[in-house]
Amino acid sequence: MKKKYLFLIVFILAIPFLTVAQLGKKTISVTVDPKDANIYANGELLGQGAVEVVVRKNDCVKLEVGKTGWLWQSAKFCHQKGYAKPPKSKYFELQKDDAFEASISGTDISNIDIPVRVKDGLNEKDAWRQVAQIITSYFDVIEVTDRETGYLRTAWHLNSFSQSSIRTRLLLKTASNDPLTFTVKIVSERANGKGVSAKADEKYQEWSRVLRKFSGIVDEVLSRMQ
Repeated sequence: MKKKYLFLIVFILAIPFLTVAQLGKKTISVTVDPKDANIYANGELLGQGAVEVVVRKNDCVKLEVGKTGWLWQSAKFCHQKGYAKPPKSKYFELQKDDAFEASISGTDISNIDIPVRVKDGLNEKDAWRQVAQIITSYFDVIEVTDRETGYLRTAWHLNSFSQSSIRTRLLLKTASNDPLTFTVKIVSERANGKGVSAKADEKYQEWSRVLRKFSGIVDEVLSRMQ
């Protein structure tokens, strides 16, 4: 009998401590589709596909999930007064990045000057005219052109996607007269959000990809000039 009373007393005394421990943190079961998507909590990579995320009392956790070629998603959960109680589970279903799908890796052609050595026998005037013709077959508007100083710049071409905006332009310069050499540069930049004005410079950053519609221009220039 004494043992039963002792057990009951210990159990009653332990209840407050158990309650404090339970209230000290909340655990969220996080899953994401596709299963190889990365899951970050407050900037720290926790795993892929499915993880358990702990939100401690009086703290917040920002979740970010995503992978290359898919649109990232985020959510914030707090275990403190004034905030909704963290859920027991959270499911993310990612959508494919349509800008990524409409582009190619541009590490070797985007935002870099590509030298174009003009073949012997083709003078500067004719070479410039031929390159300009190629450029206008890809871009509708030439913003600046000055053959005397050897500089051509197209206007920005804007493409808007579901969650991003891509602006693209081309720069042509005369790098050398002997031997005659041009440089061609595809400027490719991305902004978060649909329909961002091409004039909003502060919202755009260099993008290491090039839209497919412009991906062939460098090869065409090189083929014609060499």
